[in-house]
Amino acid sequence: MCMNEHYKKLIFAHILATYKTMYREPSGLFPYPYIVPGAGYETCLWDWDTFFASTAIMEIMDEDKPSDDDRQKLIEAMQGCILNMLSFQLESGALPYSVYVGAEDFFARSVAEWDEPNQHKPVIAQFIQVIWKNTGDLSWISGRMGDVERFIEHYRDKYFDERTGLYFWRSGAVIGVDNDPCTFGRPRNSSGSIYLNSLLVAELAAMAEVEAALGNLKLAERYLSQRVELISALQKYNWDKRDQFYYSVDLQCNTETEIPWLNSGLGVFWKCIPLRIRLWTGFMPMWAGFATPVQAAALVKKHLYDMDALACRYGVRTLAADEPMYDLSKTSNPSNWLGPIWIISSYIVFQGLVNYGYFEEAEKLCSQVVDLLGQDIEKHGAMHEYYHPDTGAGIMNLGFMNWNYLVVKMVRTVGQIRE
Repeated sequence: MCMNEHYKKLIFAHILATYKTMYREPSGLFPYPYIVPGAGYETCLWDWDTFFASTAIMEIMDEDKPSDDDRQKLIEAMQGCILNMLSFQLESGALPYSVYVGAEDFFARSVAEWDEPNQHKPVIAQFIQVIWKNTGDLSWISGRMGDVERFIEHYRDKYFDERTGLYFWRSGAVIGVDNDPCTFGRPRNSSGSIYLNSLLVAELAAMAEVEAALGNLKLAERYLSQRVELISALQKYNWDKRDQFYYSVDLQCNTETEIPWLNSGLGVFWKCIPLRIRLWTGFMPMWAGFATPVQAAALVKKHLYDMDALACRYGVRTLAADEPMYDLSKTSNPSNWLGPIWIISSYIVFQGLVNYGYFEEAEKLCSQVVDLLGQDIEKHGAMHEYYHPDTGAGIMNLGFMNWNYLVVKMVRTVGQIRE
């Protein structure tokens, strides 16, 4: 599939002209400079949004070749995103998923008055790793690694299911993939999410690499061991041999014993059951690198191009079209992930394809994203937050930047593969 060169040039011109506007100077609330996602999110600090936006900015700077001063300014803002967030860490080790100017105590108050909804996505170590790989410098974070370790340990303390070895979301609130039906609207502590666990596989690998670079070899070994154990659990419980797909699982499996003399025979011996709902997150094990080659081949052959489910003209639907929950409504809080195209999900699927050598499929997906964003910029002069999978029309939030800028990384990766 040939990439539309007109749209590619249009996208690059737009992004190179605007990416520096994501930079913010330090404020009273945030002592360090930081990065914001763009339209609708100008006065807040976010978790995985900021990580992926910064991943994109690193790639954009390689393309743009800004001055040394501008480059350093943006890198310090990326470092600042982490350092600012760590300044809001609770005694438990929990980090907020976001901090809004004017509502900076919301996370701490919600934990104290109700219960912890969900903490920061497990991408802090990966964020540190991206900055380090691009600068060779870990000195800015070395004195705060104890706080990062407490953050990871909090996942182990409060989000870990001992029976299965999987991690779960504490609630359906602010999980990033906001209304994923495997978590949203379901009981607390019940969703063994393939999305969350894939993030943690990548996070534990990043923790191990960063700790080893800092000379903390025993900690590095511990994180690698936890990663191996988690992958083993995911292979056992989340890979569905029948459908050849990675699903989230329901951890609510217990024998009812309220009436003592009932259910005294063969009780519930299974520790979880698959939630057979096809979402884009089923490809995340390829992005995180723990799918086997056989599993990756099945995901690509059976699911990548199924036009009745996840495949569409402009990339990858977030929820399969044949699921009863499929819906393309314009909504925020929660944002809609029940079918619309998000560039972050297309990027993660793309990177998974590249990881396993499916270069032709990756190039096709990249071309679809270029068509989607190119026509949006041509018509509106900016990009939307998410899109209609059949028409390519923007559904929500014109002016969104954030992880949409990962299209630059996709295009440049395709160029490198062609070379």
